[in-house]
Amino acid sequence: MGAFFTNIQIKIDLLKKENLIEEIVFCLKQYNSELDYEPIDNQDEADKSVLIVSKPDSNWVSIYDEDTELQHLTDLKQLAKFLSSSIKTSTLSILVHDSDSISMCLFTNGKEVDSISNIRKKVNFNKNKPEAWSDVLHPPHIFEDIQKAWHNNPIFAEEFLQAFAQLARINSAYLISGFEDIQEFHKNDGIALHFRQKNKPIKPVLPLTTFQFFQTHSILTLKKGESSKLDFSFWNRGDSSKGIEIILAGECIDKNLLVPKKTEILYIERPDNRRNNFQAAFTKSKNWKGEYFYSATIEEIIIPKGHNPQFPMKPKESKWHSKNFVYFTLFLSIVFESNSDEPGRVDLFICPLENKDLGYIHCSFDKITE
Repeated sequence: MGAFFTNIQIKIDLLKKENLIEEIVFCLKQYNSELDYEPIDNQDEADKSVLIVSKPDSNWVSIYDEDTELQHLTDLKQLAKFLSSSIKTSTLSILVHDSDSISMCLFTNGKEVDSISNIRKKVNFNKNKPEAWSDVLHPPHIFEDIQKAWHNNPIFAEEFLQAFAQLARINSAYLISGFEDIQEFHKNDGIALHFRQKNKPIKPVLPLTTFQFFQTHSILTLKKGESSKLDFSFWNRGDSSKGIEIILAGECIDKNLLVPKKTEILYIERPDNRRNNFQAAFTKSKNWKGEYFYSATIEEIIIPKGHNPQFPMKPKESKWHSKNFVYFTLFLSIVFESNSDEPGRVDLFICPLENKDLGYIHCSFDKITE
């Protein structure tokens, strides 16, 4: 998998750097205020952050806006245009998608004067304006050097950017990084601004326990007399509750081709990552149609409180969700024993006892014999 990142590079007068960085901070606060954000000091309470980094001897300042990591090119260019207009200088907006698609737009005094991009079509340098790049390239480099760098680095966008960094005297590490990279490796190189939404929408109240599959299986390969275990994982999108029922039905169960012997559920509990294990045996029954099914009930399990994200998620929320996903995920395993080599279908239902009719999930898989 390739890299996905965005950044903005601002060309400044090295002799006026301290005052210009203060002006950049002011402009970023103003820009985000128009987007209905207000500055706060606590990063943990922030809805987004912006990082400003630069080496002391560099006449470039790098900007990393957490929201532009959504890869919305229009938003990225709008910010680069605003900074160029406000500070009366040249800025570069950089977007890299999967390490093979790149957009590099050049703004001067608030106007987009040129760009190099292969996002929608192949780059045609005959349509570029070489003179527009003279302000950002370090002498004696000229626009033809950019063309050479592009053609000499056809595989990864980062390789082209590293070559371009030498032409413009930009710190290459800053040019091939996004918000997360800077946050992890260069967070002490500059200034961090944190923002909170002024009129933050109220988060919807979590519904009753509602399950959603994270991973299922479609095939169980099992010969007569053999036993095997299938693993499933699912997560809670609702509030915490107590008790789970696992139901197995379908052709394999009704014809006695397959017998579920036992089941186990585990989940990991914060803050000490303690593993909670619960086991149960299956009981065979008939439904009102006279079809057989197996059920196992674990009444004592406390289903962890879930998360019901609203899509599309902001980068900060997406990062939190990825980091905490394991804490509202439950891992289920079922041991099966085969009574026959005949193939068939199995239906699996996982139901929270408190919200059984609405919160359940269902999947099907096939028993085969190779």
